[in-house]
Amino acid sequence: MTFDIGVIVQEELNVGDRSFMASKQSQPESNTLGLAGFIVSLVGWVTCGVLCPVGALLSLIALARRPRGFAVAGLVVGLLGSGFLLFFGLTILAAMMVPALGAAKETANLIKAETTITAIYNDTGALPSDADAALELGAQQGLSADDIRYQKLSDSTYQFTQPGWDGTFGTDDDRITTKDVTQRGSSGTP
Repeated sequence: MTFDIGVIVQEELNVGDRSFMASKQSQPESNTLGLAGFIVSLVGWVTCGVLCPVGALLSLIALARRPRGFAVAGLVVGLLGSGFLLFFGLTILAAMMVPALGAAKETANLIKAETTITAIYNDTGALPSDADAALELGAQQGLSADDIRYQKLSDSTYQFTQPGWDGTFGTDDDRITTKDVTQRGSSGTP
């Protein structure tokens, strides 16, 4: 007969007509992989969630072994940290994309405007006035004075001004493009 009392196991031994009680210390069950997964998941929080997926994976594998306490805790902590990492990673990525999308829109607007002015110059042999260009850019390309501004500088030179990051014209971050339609490589033809 065996009695399990904590970590000490007592057994009754029968030798002949006598019985003896013998004690031996047993090793408690351990799940080293579960403990490792839990520790890596906790350290993952210190590293802003970077190690949390590793800890969650170790803990998931450790769930196949007993005891499962640290494995379950490691899995929960690892998954929460992985969610934290994913959320803030995507937030940072989105924040980095906003300026790139704004620059792409500005470039697309500039190309549309240059195409319109070049077509007018090729059709009429002259650059349009500021007012005519504003009308054409609005009618043909859907561009308003808030997107881009045209200014005729001479018979063959014009300038586009676009608001910079602050969205306001007349500040240091404005994007100014000057074109001479008589020069090779410009948007116009001589």
